[in-house]
Amino acid sequence: MNASSNFFIGIDVSKPFFDASLMAVIDHQKQSIETARFDNTADGLKAFAKWLKSFKVSMDQNTL
Repeated sequence: MNASSNFFIGIDVSKPFFDASLMAVIDHQKQSIETARFDNTADGLKAFAKWLKSFKVSMDQNTL
């Protein structure tokens, strides 16, 4: 049986920055929670996308 994995992202946005939390759930078991802060700019959004990619989470219409 293949492992089923889902990712949940929480974002708290303010004017200068946004905080993001990423929770991985594999086979209905919470595995980890990662957090990071990004500038609320175009470069910050690019850094956020790179951060997600480091966890093998793609940023598409289902992500945000």
